[in-house]
Amino acid sequence: MVYSARNEQHLAFKVHRPDWIPTDCDGLELVKRPKGAEKASMAGHIKHGWSNASKYRKIKKFDK
Repeated sequence: MVYSARNEQHLAFKVHRPDWIPTDCDGLELVKRPKGAEKASMAGHIKHGWSNASKYRKIKKFDK
């Protein structure tokens, strides 16, 4: 969670999950994610593009 704070960056982070780690990088507070987390998050990757319903609707619309 990111919220307003009275610091140089004007942001503060509160982390609720153990795989995200708040770190201080040369005075900037950043949120770091371990390397294994990227591969785990890609397992439930959402397929981008048009749904079949929207494709059929477009075909029907241009078929007139």
